[in-house]
Amino acid sequence: MNRRRFESEQTKERIAAQAKELFAQKGYAATSIDDLCKATGSSKGSIYYHFKSKDHLFLYLVEQGILEWAADWKAIAADYKTCADKLYGHFTHFIKHFQTYPLLKAQHEFMAAQEADPEILNRISEVSDLVYETIDDLLEEGMQKGEFKKEKTRDLTLILVGILNGISNHFGTMEDSELKSLYQKGISVFLTGIKS
Repeated sequence: MNRRRFESEQTKERIAAQAKELFAQKGYAATSIDDLCKATGSSKGSIYYHFKSKDHLFLYLVEQGILEWAADWKAIAADYKTCADKLYGHFTHFIKHFQTYPLLKAQHEFMAAQEADPEILNRISEVSDLVYETIDDLLEEGMQKGEFKKEKTRDLTLILVGILNGISNHFGTMEDSELKSLYQKGISVFLTGIKS
């Protein structure tokens, strides 16, 4: 990588890191481009050079958060003996990551604001698919090992995510231990239906 490109990447990462802190403090909607310029010490031109818009900057941060989560999960997945154990571990890891994720509130605002831009919606779908793919892989492994009945993998993933997303609507209204217990019950009910 040549020096100019390296410096450009460093600038992009610096803008992203400082923007992440600002979005975490103020939320997505309340953060303006002017706020981002002040917080990052960058001009609008510099921000727009690296990110097409505030939406694209925030989307980049969401992508980075999911990629970090996926890399962390990959590093610990082998610690679980059975695929059922991995499924529990997967969601324990997911909850732990997002309970401490500084952009959680801002991400909800961001997602609610995305109605029109097909490029952003498409990219959100692609990013979300990374989470789904980790569950697909886990279910496929369980089917191959004979732990789970052979079913259409993505259908099972969507059913499981639907159950757990419903539970996640109670973040902030329930104690962490209650939520964790509900997640485990949700996974147990799901596993009862797919065990071979």
